[in-house]
Amino acid sequence: MEEQEEYAKLIKILTGQEYIDELGITPNTQCELVFIDGKLGISSTLSKKLYIYAHKEFFKLRSKPTSTDCDSDEINKLSMVLLLINPECYTAWNTRKELIVSKTITSSKEFQFMNLILTCYPRSAELFSHRRWLIQHVIKSNDNEIVALCKLELKIAARAADRYYSNYISWSHRCWILRTYLSNNPEILLNELDDTMSWLSLHISDSNIYYYRQQLLTFLVKINHVDSKKLWKRELQINKEMIEYYEGREAMWLFRRFLLAKIPENDEEKKVLYHQEMKFVNQYNQDEGTSGFTWEQKRQIHFAKSYQIFINLIKSDLL
Repeated sequence: MEEQEEYAKLIKILTGQEYIDELGITPNTQCELVFIDGKLGISSTLSKKLYIYAHKEFFKLRSKPTSTDCDSDEINKLSMVLLLINPECYTAWNTRKELIVSKTITSSKEFQFMNLILTCYPRSAELFSHRRWLIQHVIKSNDNEIVALCKLELKIAARAADRYYSNYISWSHRCWILRTYLSNNPEILLNELDDTMSWLSLHISDSNIYYYRQQLLTFLVKINHVDSKKLWKRELQINKEMIEYYEGREAMWLFRRFLLAKIPENDEEKKVLYHQEMKFVNQYNQDEGTSGFTWEQKRQIHFAKSYQIFINLIKSDLL
């Protein structure tokens, strides 16, 4: 069978010594399976054939009442092919969990395999779910590497976010890492706040980055020896400059609401700040229906008016 031969070729590549750093499902060409300089390409036609073959063989082996080491090795290979083509196959991921627990697959190999899949499917929810399970499994057996592992995970999630616009799945994974293991580590939290600044300037409409920065600030404000008030003021200034430069971006205005509502100041300081914010927003106090405005300017006026209403609401709480 053609698909059996192609399956054998693919397994030889996957289990070979050469490192694979990128996966792609390619348009139909004469070469259905290509591996050059660490780049693996599978044609869309071949991927369908391989998936049907691997799916059939995988569940045939899974249904056996007893299994041998040879069966476990073959299930490992079949699940790899299934997940390279469809990373949302949670049965395959669950089977790999069993293989990891039984030490048929090493954790380092599994991380490497998932990193390869992420180059083609950076928004796979099942992959990130499996990744979180594996992190917990590794840390349970060796908690000395928590910080190093989490730093690497933050980088992996950042690369996935770069590959797919508004990648909620990878940003959620990044937040999970912070919340679960790094919420009391001011050095990493502050580094993340600085490191994501360049990402913020390149993805001005992506609401995920603003939510991530909300999480960072929320964790930092709970750490006593961090000057959270200074951080908040800096964030307000950065946000103000971006609002003025990039008109009509709703995500920026919504993030400013969070900054204003949660700023760690006393009531008197908040009153002064609210007054300053009203002065800032009043510069947009115009009729958005007036002709001569661009679409972005009309949106800017609309969001400014909504923000003004928000200021009045939180001001009333201080009275």
